[in-house]
Formats: sequence, C-alpha cells, structure tokens
Amino acid sequence: MLSKLHVIIDGDSYENFQKLIDELEKLDFYVERKGIGKKIVQIPPNGGVLILKSKDLEGKSSMSNIQKKMQDFFKLIPNGVIIYENFNQLGGIKRDLIQKILFNQIFNTESTFNGIVPTRKPSETALCIKSIAKREQIEDNPPILSRTKRKSKYLSDYQVFFIEGLLQCGPKKAKALLKVFNTPQEIINTILYDPDKISRIKGFGKKFIETNQKLLQGNLK
Repeated sequence: MLSKLHVIIDGDSYENFQKLIDELEKLDFYVERKGIGKKIVQIPPNGGVLILKSKDLEGKSSMSNIQKKMQDFFKLIPNGVIIYENFNQLGGIKRDLIQKILFNQIFNTESTFNGIVPTRKPSETALCIKSIAKREQIEDNPPILSRTKRKSKYLSDYQVFFIEGLLQCGPKKAKALLKVFNTPQEIINTILYDPDKISRIKGFGKKFIETNQKLLQGNLK
C-alpha cells in the first residue's frame, strides 16, 4: 500500500504536465506514468481532474472541442472535477466563451457536471489535486471508542481497569477508590446508595458522583 498521495498521468501527456508534476512532487505525491490515453490526472480510486487552459479556447471549433473533452471526462470519471488553469489571464472574449460552455454543461439534463475550480498557476492546481486526493485516498475512520484490554496476571490490575470505565475516572482515581473500598462492587454500591463516603475522598466531588449515578442507573443523556 502506498503511503504517499498518488496520481496517474498519461505517459503520452507527461511533458505537457511537467510543471504540474514538479509541484505535485514538492507536495510529496507519487506520480505514476501510465498509458491511459487521456490528457487527464487520475486520482485513484475514483477521482480525477480535467485541466483546461487558455490555449484550449483557441480556434473556431474550441467550444465543441472543450464540450467533447468534458463529456468524455465525465464518462470516465463521473465524480471528476474540472480545473481551469490561468483563468486570471483570460481576456473578455475567452471568458464569455468559457461561460457559455459551463452554462451549457450545467443546464444539460444529462450532465454529470461537478463544478469547476479556477486556478492561476500549476502550484495552485497541485493544491486542489491534493485536496481531492486526501478525500479519495485517506480513510476518514471514526475514533475507536473501546478500551484496549491490558495484559496482566493480577486481579488488582483488572479491578483498576474495570473502575476506569466509570466517567471522569482514570487509573489514578481508580486506584484511590480501591484503596478505600475492597472491591469494584463495593465502589458501585457506594456511589449508588452511600455517596457521602465517596465525597470524603480527595478528588471526588459532587459532579463525579451525580454523573456516575446517572450512568449506573441508565439515566445518562
């Protein structure tokens, strides 16, 4: 399993992406060169970006060419994102043209359009790709709520571990309670039925007692 963030770039287009590759490698990406036959950046397992530039808007058929690129891209990567690099350098005519293309894509009922991100230079494009790669490749695992069982041969260690399960109670407090009371059962009974004995022990106040009474009675919200 790769520890670095990972992208795939078409081998035939490698030179065209060299500035971007340099920026990605600065961000510690693993850039794989592969003959995918598309001038896109794939972000495994399911992501990718189509990068458009000012030169893509040159020529009489530029509008239809870009629309075709976008359609092909979304067929390959339905959840892909379009990045328009050097957007700040576009003149008025080209801005109007790209606006028409995007409106056509957005309001097409068969479109899977997911948005466009304007960037000024390859370093900004690389940061956008990094954000997408993190979403695609780094699992967002919830924290483990269970406690890890301690290995021990002694009953006293297991008793401490058991009492630590009370709220607001770490190892130090658990040991303090077990110095006063002989067993975990005695501690629980005292919390429920004779809480004044608990409050006399240093470090155990009203909040500790009330919270754990609710816990043990099943009234904790």
